[in-house]
Amino acid sequence: MNFEINTGYNRAFQWIEADNIYFIGYLNTQKGLIPDSISLKEIFNGCKTEHDYKTIISQLNGIFSIIICNQEWLMIASDSTRFFPIFYTVNDKKIYVSDDIEFIREKSQTNGIDKTGKLEFLAGAYTASHRTLFEKVFQVRPMEILVGKNNKITTGYYGRFSQLKSETTTLLHEDLLIQIKNTINAVFNRLIENLKDKKIALPLSSGYDSRLIACKLKEFGCKDVLCFTYGQKTKEVEISKRVANVLGFPWYFVEYTSDLIRDFHRTSMFQKYYHYAARGTSMFYLQEYPALKYLFEKQIINSDYYALPGHSGDLLRGALLVKTYPENVKREHLPKLILDQKFIHAYITKSEKRLLKEQITDHVNELDSDNSLIPYSVLEDWEMKERTSKYIFNSAHVFTFFGIKTFFPLWDKDLFECFRILPSFERKYGKLYKEVIVKEFFIPNNVWFHDELNPTRFSTKIDFFKKKLRPCLPKFIKEKLLIKNDWAFYGPMTKYLLNDLQRHDINPVSNGSSYLYRILNWYLMKITSNEHF
Repeated sequence: MNFEINTGYNRAFQWIEADNIYFIGYLNTQKGLIPDSISLKEIFNGCKTEHDYKTIISQLNGIFSIIICNQEWLMIASDSTRFFPIFYTVNDKKIYVSDDIEFIREKSQTNGIDKTGKLEFLAGAYTASHRTLFEKVFQVRPMEILVGKNNKITTGYYGRFSQLKSETTTLLHEDLLIQIKNTINAVFNRLIENLKDKKIALPLSSGYDSRLIACKLKEFGCKDVLCFTYGQKTKEVEISKRVANVLGFPWYFVEYTSDLIRDFHRTSMFQKYYHYAARGTSMFYLQEYPALKYLFEKQIINSDYYALPGHSGDLLRGALLVKTYPENVKREHLPKLILDQKFIHAYITKSEKRLLKEQITDHVNELDSDNSLIPYSVLEDWEMKERTSKYIFNSAHVFTFFGIKTFFPLWDKDLFECFRILPSFERKYGKLYKEVIVKEFFIPNNVWFHDELNPTRFSTKIDFFKKKLRPCLPKFIKEKLLIKNDWAFYGPMTKYLLNDLQRHDINPVSNGSSYLYRILNWYLMKITSNEHF
């Protein structure tokens, strides 16, 4: 099969090539953080067939995308985060592959917008499955292997976060505590051992995930750690400051004000950023952009730093169970639940809802083809392969945009597998995860504060009912709640984008649930106008 490979669209990580293998990212192994060209050759040494390569790829532990080719076939794979997106198109019996969607868009020879992709993007903040915002331009999905051979493309997932009932662990609670603790230690042993002499930038919130990373950095004796928090002053800001102070790490707070963000959207830097971060598939994040820009301009951090964000411990520990996904949901209700819970940022018509539901149904059937998996775990598998990868992990490209290599300590294959097979009662409300890290890491490091606000099961249930009730509230009440809870200053930031839209006679309708509709519509305006390129 004829093909053309174009790589290099990343501002922090470099592509490595060895024996027709192209690799970007890192592998977390006992030998250290791979890759280099020699290590890459060793990993695939002896591979001769497609099956050999697929077997090795499915066993890799890391954050990566990989392209393998020979005279007969082309193979592309991405890890579960899709942090290094790969795009492709087929034109005149030739497949074009690149991490730069504009290269693929040019090769597709179409400027059309994909109607389904557009609907998914406006309602969900990302395009689902293989789709992008552009016709005939496709993306490799998380945990997918794509093979091009004999002028045909075949694809399939090589892993899942869902579980069979027979896979659920039967270990007792106390044994699970020990297992999770040991796995966390082993994961950090591998990763931080290779980063302990590096400069570390830690986005530190009041939450569990970034606090755990901070504790492990302290335990490993990492000296050059800089913690930062951003947004408006809240109780959570004070907690993050206390954590950093107790651990002895310098802490910076970037307060979001009108002066800090004034006309940010008109700068040449932002014009490059939104294009780089969205790539025709995902909403670009504004949340951390002003903070990183400020820290760079003040020379507080630079591209020598390595970022260790806490993505995405909420899915791993089970925070979405009960809060978002009912434990006892029935298989036939999955598509509607996904539609109602995840595609909420735009008003959509009945016919558009039917279209989205059909697409979601097809995807759910692919994820659970023989109806053998626990239904709520299929929802979490969908969550991982769609929203978590394309929305949550993709947000971390604010770091790579500034040249900062980014690593995800909590998204390790060993931890992934530990939590995947837990029974639901151990994961609801993040029960087991919280118990382990509070007892084994927070208390010994003196960063468990009794006066901080910690969500209880009761408060979580109340939040669930509030979430269910909120769509029924009058629009003016929803907007007041939005302003009240806008710690990230999204209202004032996105007002600039809304003004741009209105100058172009575009008046997107808000459902009052978030400010994201302004970002989504602004980006869509840019890619369909002459202003963008």
